[in-house]
Amino acid sequence: MLATQDVYPSSTAHLTNEERCERLREKAFIIDMQLLSFARESAEFAVTKAWEEEGSETAIDWLRFNCHMTSNAAADLIAVGKNLGRMPNTVQAVCEGEIGVAHVKAMARTANAVGTKFDEAPLLEKARENSPGKFYYICNHYRHAADRQGYEAEQARLVENRRLWITTCDDGTVLLSGSFDPEGGATLRTAIEPLARKSGAHDHRSREKRLGDAVVDLSMHALDSGLIPQQATQRPHLMVTTSLETLRGTARRRLSSSFAPCRSRPRPSSAWHATLRSLASCSARTRWSSMSGGPSEPSPGRLAKRSMSATEAAPGRAASGRRAGAQDTI
Repeated sequence: MLATQDVYPSSTAHLTNEERCERLREKAFIIDMQLLSFARESAEFAVTKAWEEEGSETAIDWLRFNCHMTSNAAADLIAVGKNLGRMPNTVQAVCEGEIGVAHVKAMARTANAVGTKFDEAPLLEKARENSPGKFYYICNHYRHAADRQGYEAEQARLVENRRLWITTCDDGTVLLSGSFDPEGGATLRTAIEPLARKSGAHDHRSREKRLGDAVVDLSMHALDSGLIPQQATQRPHLMVTTSLETLRGTARRRLSSSFAPCRSRPRPSSAWHATLRSLASCSARTRWSSMSGGPSEPSPGRLAKRSMSATEAAPGRAASGRRAGAQDTI
């Protein structure tokens, strides 16, 4: 085993920037060489069935649990190890520091996919000229040219494996998780990324928050424009019930659940008063009701409905025209 101080120094503060750059390049080269050796041994390990003797279902499972890696990383290592004999010049290029193991992974997957049609020379030339990310797509084009039917069949499997899970937590938080085929994913990103741009220098939201807001903005636009199919001869609409104090932003924090800021469907959830006022200032239809036998509508002047700027109505949202769906009720 290597000594800890050899692979994990306490600090590099004493190094110059040039020395840091050179040190990082050296470490990357050492890691690539170790990964090549690891890949070869992993492929040999998969053949021996030693993983089965230890109770694992596959060699990938054994590597995943015992070497602390993901299933994809383990599968990539085995694929690389099995194809090293078919890529001698590629291995030599890694040893000379011309390309990295990331290039080799893409090439090994391509070799598995096209079988006897695999030709190392043209791919190695492209690997030397391109980054691993761009080389991955070059390999995809190569696979399509070498085995069009096989490539199209794999793309069809990706489409069939599309999934989206929507889970509602007890507190009303909604969790999204899923996977899309390349075309579907590209369509989704093309639709939401323009809405996820920063609205200005004052916009300090992270990219993750901006993407989340973009999905909501896109959904609101679809509701407002009438693109959603009707249900029971009515356009889908969002219904929110809130107190007048919350809408005015004067509600105090209380322990009683009857004073919760907002209740909305499909499960109770809290909403910020600025969000409610943003909804009310759009194309909302308002209906007042009394919970205590008082007047059904507030007296004149109690609440002044007015249009609000995006920053004032909902500072967390970008100014992308977020509006309530048609037939909203506050």
